[in-house]
Amino acid sequence: MKSNRHPERLSLVTALVMCITMTCLAQPAAADESEELAKKLANPIASLISVPFEYDYDSDIGPSDSGSRWTVTTKPVIPFSLNEDWNLITRTIFAYVNQEDLVPGLGK
Repeated sequence: MKSNRHPERLSLVTALVMCITMTCLAQPAAADESEELAKKLANPIASLISVPFEYDYDSDIGPSDSGSRWTVTTKPVIPFSLNEDWNLITRTIFAYVNQEDLVPGLGK
């Protein structure tokens, strides 16, 4: 005799099992993609553009410890393929610095 007391529970369990199965099946593809990306990131001549940003903040600086400074540094790495044998990789550093009240009385 078949019981149909809680068909919604059966549907929920079935959906949950299907989701877990699909997730497990999708993991090798995602692992392959992340492994390939890791290899490209480790290769200095790969054709990947990276633009990392760095933010630094310093407070209580200067002779009276009332100054502050913040710096945003960008270090883009941009590869160019010149031909089949030659690649050009640019690594330029850009920094923007803002400092206030470093020396008392300046700028007022």
